[in-house]
Amino acid sequence: MLSHDQWFLVFYYLVMVNVVVGMPLLLLLGLFTPKAITQRHFCVPYYSATEMKWLSIFPISLVAHASLAAMFVWPRLGEKRQIVPKGTELNRVFRWLMYGYFFLTITTLPLALMIFLGLSLY
Repeated sequence: MLSHDQWFLVFYYLVMVNVVVGMPLLLLLGLFTPKAITQRHFCVPYYSATEMKWLSIFPISLVAHASLAAMFVWPRLGEKRQIVPKGTELNRVFRWLMYGYFFLTITTLPLALMIFLGLSLY
């Protein structure tokens, strides 16, 4: 059985993996999102003028472009904005990087949260 300190280190390293690997990967995905996708789908019919203004600010814009590209990997994400993505708009490498980023996020953050809640309840 691990001590509290060891569980905290596991929690800490899981969060750090997501920050050190996940955040730069998300920023790179935002930078390398194909321009054709952002020009075609990051416009007024799909986003309001206020959203366009806020999502055009530098650090937020990278996350917004990466989330737009995520709609082309998981089409259900585009239902709210009525974006109907075509699977051929993203190349295979970019698609696999999106899968890798979301797999990293979906596995590390909930696991870290469970460890943190377990430590706080014990």
